[in-house]
Amino acid sequence: MQKKFSQTDKIVISAIFLAMALIIGRFRIVVPYAGVPFLKITFSGPLYKFIAIIFGPVYGGIIPALADFIGATIDPIGNYIWMFTAVAFIKGFLIGLIWKCTEKFRNNDNKLWFYIALIISVSIPDFISSVLNTFIMKLYLLLPEKSFFIILISRLCKEFFMTIFNIIILAIIINVYEKIIVRGGSQ
Repeated sequence: MQKKFSQTDKIVISAIFLAMALIIGRFRIVVPYAGVPFLKITFSGPLYKFIAIIFGPVYGGIIPALADFIGATIDPIGNYIWMFTAVAFIKGFLIGLIWKCTEKFRNNDNKLWFYIALIISVSIPDFISSVLNTFIMKLYLLLPEKSFFIILISRLCKEFFMTIFNIIILAIIINVYEKIIVRGGSQ
């Protein structure tokens, strides 16, 4: 699943996916806790993750960080916290890095290794970012210990279901990408 893109192609495609993610990201479910929004469910994750998968860790980190910053500027929910943007960068970077490291396993014709690599590449950074975001909330909101663990468990549960959703959508997007872009529409 390799196609050589010029730097201009990467920037243009990333900008298109960023714009789509910002639009889709406006449709979200916000769950408040103690009058503060602490759980935000959006459906733009597969678009960021796709950029990390096809263009690597650098673009994979930049696009979600830009989306977080631009999204907070255009349509703020509460205060802007730069640490969440840093976690978004780390998450995208890790997805691209892990995907790149699993290339050896994905190059055979067995689709099982492709799906295993996709699950690993998406789930590990998702859960790491969920824990980091919860710690940021603990620092920012000065949550008591009991509330911290309740929020952590609820975020991890949310992340579990969102990761399954992201993997299914990403598998579809990547298969379409392979058929249209990489193979030139043949097959």
